[in-house]
Amino acid sequence: MEIFIFAIAIGLIPASIAHNKGRDFVSWWLFGTLLWIVAMPLAIIAKPALVAEVNPIAVRPCLACSGPMPRAAPRCPACGSPSEPWQFQAGRWWIAGPGEKWYWLDEHQKEWVLSGSTQRGVDSSTRAADPSQRELPPQEVNPASLASRPCPSCNRLIERTSSTCGECGTISEPWFIRDGLWWTVGRDGEEDYLIEGTSIWVNPHRRRRAIRRNFIVAGILGLIWIGAVAAIAITQQRSAASAADKVAEQDCLATWLFCIRVNGLWKADDQKNRVRVNVFIQKSFVSPSSDDGFFCHGVGTFSGVTEGLSVQIIEPEGSYVASTSLGQGRMAGGSCAWTAYLDSMRRKDRYRIEFGELASIDFTLPEILAKNLKLDLIIDDQPPR
Repeated sequence: MEIFIFAIAIGLIPASIAHNKGRDFVSWWLFGTLLWIVAMPLAIIAKPALVAEVNPIAVRPCLACSGPMPRAAPRCPACGSPSEPWQFQAGRWWIAGPGEKWYWLDEHQKEWVLSGSTQRGVDSSTRAADPSQRELPPQEVNPASLASRPCPSCNRLIERTSSTCGECGTISEPWFIRDGLWWTVGRDGEEDYLIEGTSIWVNPHRRRRAIRRNFIVAGILGLIWIGAVAAIAITQQRSAASAADKVAEQDCLATWLFCIRVNGLWKADDQKNRVRVNVFIQKSFVSPSSDDGFFCHGVGTFSGVTEGLSVQIIEPEGSYVASTSLGQGRMAGGSCAWTAYLDSMRRKDRYRIEFGELASIDFTLPEILAKNLKLDLIIDDQPPR
């Protein structure tokens, strides 16, 4: 959760940079959140969004020779005749009329509109010092120029809706009006519309495809980034869990000889923490029992070694470790032998095995582990052969 909040926060950085360059804030915020490492450098190197500016080749007919000339030019490049230049401001073409009154060009209606008039609902915003009241000279109004375009071969003006140049006969794709915009079919066979006052043609389908493609790529890269972050988080979590598990195992082994992991928890392995002790007494005797059986027991000093004798494992300092008792004796090569099992063996450096008060034998932990927790103890001279 913390990683997701951090990603949302840092995604604001490339989004702000891109927004200052005229890009969509939300799209770049999403891009920056999903793939910050890619969005940040792209936002830095991105150029400002395209803004319609004065089109150097936007043309109007020369009043003298009727040849095409730039709208902002004060003189015709072909015949040199002077002509009042048009001025581009606030997305419109303007021209000064009589009495320093200003008119702006309505590209779609092919009309000049007096600034500040209420005719046709025109807004009243004007240029710097609102121009005066005077009529526009009739010769300056040339609606035909609004419906013309230069021939791609001879550069003569032809009707926008015409497909053939009357001068050179060149055939070109005609323009048509739809939804108040001039459209034509581009080289890729798709329709483009013209941003009036510029030479910029816009293909809405291409733009939508590009946006959709960018979002798909951003989504794929974002999923890869999320997957990488998730993989790193999972790896770190597993690493931390592994370290904690290792600590828990070491804590368990500090107490017990062997540990086992059960349901994610380490506990003593009761099956392995069991020492088997085989006790051999050469000087022993087999006596009959009251139930027509027999029982083994030691003789002399070890006469108390018999079934039920207490067997304890303690530390040399006297701390209790484990205890049990001898089982029923058995014959082994003419002598008696007993087996005892000591459960829940705790980990100690040294052990002492005591047989009641008769005998005791010391072992170290490595010795017991080396014998695989199976001890053969000789209380008499040696075990029977």
